[in-house]
Amino acid sequence: MDKSIVRLSQAFLVIFIISIPLGLYGVKYRTVISNSSFFQAMNSIFVTDYGVLWLSGAFWSHTLCICLPEKFQSRILINRLLKYTLYLIFGVFFNAWFFGPSLVERLNVATGGHCAGSEELLQSMSQCRGNPLSSWVDGFDLSGHYFFLITSSSVLLDAISRRNAGAGTGANSNEQNCHKSMAQKLLQMATTLTTRFAMVLITVWLVEFCVTSIFFHTVWEKASGLLGIPVGLMILALSDKICGIKVAQEQYSAV
Repeated sequence: MDKSIVRLSQAFLVIFIISIPLGLYGVKYRTVISNSSFFQAMNSIFVTDYGVLWLSGAFWSHTLCICLPEKFQSRILINRLLKYTLYLIFGVFFNAWFFGPSLVERLNVATGGHCAGSEELLQSMSQCRGNPLSSWVDGFDLSGHYFFLITSSSVLLDAISRRNAGAGTGANSNEQNCHKSMAQKLLQMATTLTTRFAMVLITVWLVEFCVTSIFFHTVWEKASGLLGIPVGLMILALSDKICGIKVAQEQYSAV
């Protein structure tokens, strides 16, 4: 596993620890942040509504760029498909659906979470929060934001950290065909662009993580959301073990 993934996990832990005292001050401004059109748009576009789409676009566009010139495309594709599939499975179970309500909602309801202020029977947390006549009274609101931001950033950083392993094969080729050289330049440019796009996306998610850490959730709710760290590391380690991507990378460097 690349050291950058470990450093990213450490960064999440440091931000969480620093946010504990800052949260005592930030909670006073929770309503201000919640009602801010800027932060609402950021949260909607990059996390709750389209976060998975951004991750998918960055992840697969980068995968396409590094697979095109390689001799072991199938192994890379299987490895990344497994990571992406496991990421989606855990994300869906945690934040969307777990044989009914998500794990986050089940825990919330089990600890006293309920819908108030409406005579209509609203069975889900999302339905209740979407009804202007009702409000959701939280139980233990495990931070699904934490889980999403941590796992998404880890999976995407893992993908782009392998760029060098997949970029060297074409560069070491002895063929000097002009047409191939131009194709290599275009591919290198595309790889650079997708890598930078992914880094911007990870940076946005880190900012969102800081906002969530300071202004939302209790300490224990955020601490529970840190479950995303071992889950993310497990997804990456298990996929690499199953697909033998390390062996393939050693073969790349030997070409």
